[in-house]
Amino acid sequence: MQKALELENAPDDEIKRLLLKELKIFNYVPASAEQDYLNAMWQGYKNIRNERKARKQEEVKR
Repeated sequence: MQKALELENAPDDEIKRLLLKELKIFNYVPASAEQDYLNAMWQGYKNIRNERKARKQEEVKR
């Protein structure tokens, strides 16, 4: 997830490819379940990315 967050300004498709690639390094992902795994990773990534953006905005306001 950290590597993907470092690319937060990259196109979504590039980030998604990285997320799935990194997941497969440490986990077996059946081809039939790739999309389900990717959807879960993508949602988690977006949640973390949005939280980071919100924190940055709060810091700017101070």
